[in-house]
Amino acid sequence: MAGRKAALRAIDWMAFAERVPPNQKAMLMLLRHAATQWLQTIDWAFYRTAVQKAGMVEEFEKKAKQAASYLQESKVRVSQYEKEVVNLAEHIIAKKKAAIKILQKPLPTYQKMGFKFIFAFDFFDHDLIRYYYFLELSLR
Repeated sequence: MAGRKAALRAIDWMAFAERVPPNQKAMLMLLRHAATQWLQTIDWAFYRTAVQKAGMVEEFEKKAKQAASYLQESKVRVSQYEKEVVNLAEHIIAKKKAAIKILQKPLPTYQKMGFKFIFAFDFFDHDLIRYYYFLELSLR
């Protein structure tokens, strides 16, 4: 009975988000954040008296605590991964800017000679170096 009531009160946020217009997505996120703060804690003592099967409530309580601890550990891991990704992105951006400076140094000389270049920047640095040497060799 309690499970049915909980199921009726549960909100399917994905289905709800599909029906919300794009200009109201921010308000939906605020509602969702506020709704998660309104959730009540589970009264395990009540369920121990209401559920007749021995050990079932203890098993669910144990699983709920494990899920909560796993969720907290996951949040910590995600924040660590975000920091690593930001550091990696900053490192890649710095390397790309340095490679662009290297490629732009001989550019005015080549433009005076009448050459027109289109630089295609790939993700990997060795491709940039390959383009640079190709330009150097093609002008010799």
